[in-house]
Formats: sequence, C-alpha cells, structure tokens
Amino acid sequence: MEAYQKIKMIRKILGLSQEEFASKIGMKQRNYSYLENGQYELSYRVLRSIIETYDVNLCWFWYGKGEMFCK
Repeated sequence: MEAYQKIKMIRKILGLSQEEFASKIGMKQRNYSYLENGQYELSYRVLRSIIETYDVNLCWFWYGKGEMFCK
C-alpha cells in the first residue's frame, strides 16, 4: 500500500473530512487532496505532522507492522 493510500485510510477511520484532517496538520484542503490522490509528494514535515497530530504508529506507516495508532 502506498503512503497516500495509508493517509486516506487514517482519515477515513478517524471519520474526518479532507478539510478537517488537512486543517489539523496545517495544510490547505486543496493541497491535501493532491496528497491523498498521489499527486503531491509526501514531505517529511507533513508526515511528521500526521504522525504527531493523529498519534499514528510510524512502524505501521512505513512497514505495516503493529497497530495503526499508538494509543
């Protein structure tokens, strides 16, 4: 599974709109939409913001190991 697919999965599981999810990580909805559709490259800053804001397990994100969320 590609990173952008995992990001979309996280958002859907949390029950957030693109606008809500993007706002909490400091992105505009339009740019987030590009990211979620694989048209925008995932930067370290954005990944870090997603991991910290939504408490996502980095091992799950990169390697598919463990639970999706830390808590």
